[in-house]
Amino acid sequence: MKRTLGVSLTVLLVAAQVGCGDDSVSLEEFFAEGEAIGCNFQVECGLLPDVQTCRAQASTDDDLAEAQNAVDGGRVSFDGAVAQECLDALRGQISCNVGEFGGFGTPEACDDVVTGLVELGGECFDDDECAGDAACNGANTGSSCSAGTCVQTDPEPARVGAGGDCGEALCQDGLFCLREGLDATCTELAGEGEECQGLGSCVDGFACDAPFGIGVGSCIDPAARGEQCDQELGFVACELLTDVCDPVSGVCIERPEPGDTCNPDSDLCIEYAFCNNEGVCEQNPGEGDFCSADFGAPDCLGDLDCIDGECTADDDPVCLPG
Repeated sequence: MKRTLGVSLTVLLVAAQVGCGDDSVSLEEFFAEGEAIGCNFQVECGLLPDVQTCRAQASTDDDLAEAQNAVDGGRVSFDGAVAQECLDALRGQISCNVGEFGGFGTPEACDDVVTGLVELGGECFDDDECAGDAACNGANTGSSCSAGTCVQTDPEPARVGAGGDCGEALCQDGLFCLREGLDATCTELAGEGEECQGLGSCVDGFACDAPFGIGVGSCIDPAARGEQCDQELGFVACELLTDVCDPVSGVCIERPEPGDTCNPDSDLCIEYAFCNNEGVCEQNPGEGDFCSADFGAPDCLGDLDCIDGECTADDDPVCLPG
């Protein structure tokens, strides 16, 4: 399988307790739990102010309708047991502690949530609907909702083990892809002081201090709240995503929330807020609010985009072939 049938990793991120312990979930439960998982993560880790705001932006209703249509139309099969394994794996992968943060890689358990059933030459609307390694060519799932055709493609490379080349393939769980020049090698998770690269490249409890999260660095033990920290390390300086290294005191502090005082010169507000000219944290503009594309202007809340001076949500058309 190429993707999880429209369920983005933003939605499928960390622990909701709905359905835990069950061996299987329905398609509807899979999408509902995925939405709850993502929203709980974003609220608990300070990325959005509340679950209601998250649900308004990250609703999976349209994705569910399209997935159900594909199942009902016999274009894909859905495996509820694998879907439960996928949710469980995602719950265990993500944490608000940067030393336990697994990054955004999709666990192996999510690879086979759906299986394409459309054979070569058959009518399709998404790559997931094609059997084997085939892909859907020519489909337009926008307003026209027009079908494409399943055509043969090169086989998708299998996940690579330790020491394997990950230039064109994903690594197996528990490994990370170390990129140095033209070389890309699946590597065991690094321990304290060992070479690492990006999110999820260190063993639990440690984080990679690589510049901007992309260069090669070493695994460090982020500072707890109230401990001395190094501001130059950025978001990995403190162990919690909701904390920040205070440039004045040099210790990790909880990020100020809307209504709290702040310093406009060193905007330390919680992720969904900004420090206004009065020195007070203010929530980022929401859907329908005025926004500016000027450098230094506050971002729109969550995944909203600033379009023509207004924070706007994506409004992709739903494709439900009859």
